[in-house]
Parts: sequence; structure tokens; C-alpha cells
Amino acid sequence: MNDRDGQVVLLTGGSGAVGEQVVVRYLLEQDKSELRLLLRDSSSTPAAAKLAQIQDLARSQGVGDSEFSARVRLVRGDVTLPKLGLDDGDARALMATTTAILHCAATTKFSVSWPDAERINVDGTANVLAFAESCAGLERLGYVSTAFVAGKRTGFIRESELEHECDFVNHYERSKYVAEQLVRQAMARLPIAVYRLSTLFGDSTTGEVRTFGAIHSCLRLYYRGLGTALPGDPDSIVHLLPVDFAATALFASFERDFIPASTRHIVAPPELALTLSAFLQQSQQAFLSADPGWSRKGIELPEIVDLETFELIRHSADLIMDPTLQKVMALISVFAPQQAYPKVFQSSLGDLVEPPKALTTYLPKVVAACLASGWGRRNRSAVRV
Repeated sequence: MNDRDGQVVLLTGGSGAVGEQVVVRYLLEQDKSELRLLLRDSSSTPAAAKLAQIQDLARSQGVGDSEFSARVRLVRGDVTLPKLGLDDGDARALMATTTAILHCAATTKFSVSWPDAERINVDGTANVLAFAESCAGLERLGYVSTAFVAGKRTGFIRESELEHECDFVNHYERSKYVAEQLVRQAMARLPIAVYRLSTLFGDSTTGEVRTFGAIHSCLRLYYRGLGTALPGDPDSIVHLLPVDFAATALFASFERDFIPASTRHIVAPPELALTLSAFLQQSQQAFLSADPGWSRKGIELPEIVDLETFELIRHSADLIMDPTLQKVMALISVFAPQQAYPKVFQSSLGDLVEPPKALTTYLPKVVAACLASGWGRRNRSAVRV
């Protein structure tokens, strides 16, 4: 065990794809940390139900219910509100005991509007920073960002770099960029480290997808024969990350190798990734393996086109006013264009954790899990934090 005696960790976004896995890492790898999970009651899922889902995951990985109940406490709140939505008494009590904060809460929808992205990702981060400044015993704060704050930059992206004028593919990227600017400004006042993750794909051992995102939607379009054209460079790397590795690397970086005023990319090495062209080809093979009857549909590989051609196709969809085609093009346009801006991310993970499995080894498992779950329809509802 690697213990920090008496530490109390406030975790936002504990019901998200990586947050819930981090909770399990704490329970399995540290026997003295206490966790305070800030969870929001929503119209679709009460905070208590979110906590129960996290407990189910912990139970499936060998954490006893008594251990979970003894060390994990639900804190109902909302990062978009001042004092995280807590009343004065609860806020003071949490400020007095919290020694570490890991801020994972965010909307990760690539189709999110700017007002919602700003409210959740920017204002939410500002509220967490303000709360942190009132925690007298705070030892460290980890902020979970995205590698795609690089936006439309191309080439080699260093961890130390942030500022650029290359614009962004979607409002999600822009909001995380603006939020990271706030975090960097706060580094003069608080012990903060930034962790930039690439796109989460699924579990590298089981293929399970507990939170479905744009990458899974794009695969579903391909499977149904609707995604006939994708913008991008055939040789650009598809930056996907197994959720189990993301949680392991995030936990290790925050707990075992915390470096104040630092930024770390949590990404898969290029040699373990796939190019866009290879990703589509291997996805095709995965569909055939998971559903042999799929071959009878005669669905061909999507054509990889440049951005100008893709915009012409999208404009044509608008002109003919086909609602299905318009919906397809809108979905593709908030995610896939990132592949038109090839980039490679520096990473200082080094030997801190074992490298993730190669995408070729778990892509078929993720595809099979997507098909088995009906692309999430037969799984639990996606939890928004």
C-alpha cells in the first residue's frame, strides 16, 4: 500500500468514466484515504443512484461493501454553483478537512453548446479553485483536462505548451482551454498539477464501455452504413485511451508523483495507436468478427476526405434537407475533423505506470461490447456529471 495517513480527498466527477475508476484505485491501493465524492442530483439520476453505480463497480473489482461505506462519503453539490452548491455549514466542514482535490467533473460532449460548456467546464473550474483557496489544509489539487486543448494545432505538442491561436474543433475543446488558463493562473496561489487525457474508448481487458461518447457514435454510424465520409488525414493518429489505463495513470500521477505547477499528457504512445486509415480497416474487421452477418449489408469503408470536401458534403445535406443525413453530418463534424490536424503528444509518464495495451488488442473487444449492449441502450444510462 502507498498511504497518505489521514488524507481526505475531494473528488468531483466521481461518477464519470475515469472518475469512478479512480475511486476504485483509491480503495484498492490505499487503505487510509477517505473520499468525499461531490455528486449532483440530476433529473435523470439522483446523486445516491450515481453513488450506488460506483459501488457496484467497486464491488465487481473486489472492494467489499463495508470498506466502501467506511471510506466513501457522498457530498451532494454542484460545481457550477458558488461554494460548490453547499450550504455554509457543509462548506466549512469540507474546507476544514479536505487535504487534496481531484477535479474530474466536466461535460465531455463534443456537441455541447458554448453556454453549457462555459457554465460547466469554465465556471465550474473557477468555483473549484475558489473553494480550494478556502481549504486551510490543502496539500495538492489535480485538474483533469484534455490533450485537445491543442485544438487545431499540428505536429509535436509539448506538455508545457498551452497558448495558441489555432482555434478549436468544438466548444468542448475551447472550454477546457479557457479553464486550463484559469488553472495556470491559480498555480501562483495553489499547489496544482494538470493532467491532460486523450479520448477514452473502453476497458482494455473486457472492452466494456460505461460512458458512450462521440467516438462510439461515429463507429455506430459506420456500422449502420451512415458514415460514408470522414474528414481527416489517413495517416493521422487516432488518439484513443483505455479507461483503465487512464485511471491508473491519473491515480499514480496524483498520488505518487505529484509535481506542483506541472502538466502531464496521459496518452497512448504513438507506436501503440493506429492511424485513421488503419483504425477504420480494423474496425471493419471487428464488426465482421462480432457480427458475421454484417458482411451481407455490403457496407464499404468510409472515405477519408479533406476538410473542404467534407464541408461541401455537409452543405449538400443542408440543401436537400434530409434530416437523417443532416444529423449524421452534424455528429461527425464535432469530432472527426480533429483527424485533419495530425499531432503527437509529448508524455512524461515514463516508467511511472506500465504502458497501455496496443489499440489493436482491445479494439475488437470494445466493438463487441458496443454491439452486445446495443451501443449502450441495454447498459445503464450514461451518467452526466
